[in-house]
Amino acid sequence: TLYALGARKIATTNVAPVGCVPLIITSLGFGSNQCIASVNQVVTNLNQKLLVTSKILNNTLPGLKLLILDIYTPFFDLATRPANYGFSESRRGCCGAGLIELSVLCNVNSVGTCSNASQYVFWDAVHPSQEASRIMAIDLFEQGKSLIPA
Repeated sequence: TLYALGARKIATTNVAPVGCVPLIITSLGFGSNQCIASVNQVVTNLNQKLLVTSKILNNTLPGLKLLILDIYTPFFDLATRPANYGFSESRRGCCGAGLIELSVLCNVNSVGTCSNASQYVFWDAVHPSQEASRIMAIDLFEQGKSLIPA
């Protein structure tokens, strides 16, 4: 549909390593503090199919430049090596207990919300913190530069 409407330069992201978010680790980790490899394998398979599909579209639709930006790798790195980016916590979110709370249940007035959100990879049990999002946005921008006219 976008191509039919005239879009020729399109960027989207692949899927993040969902097996590394606190909610999934809490739900499926049986006490582990590690990313859930089976969940991430499903995501990796989906991301591979997305790459193949994008290559087919780029080769069959004249003038299309469809770019799949890799959010999986920087997100995985943040979640598994937080200290490399100045974070002290990647297993739980800043809000509440940080293990199951999300969305409207998390705000600055929630009981237990941390006072130093910039030290957390996750704001709640699913969503990256503002600082983690900033780091990933810089990475995505660098990946997508080729779509910006000089």
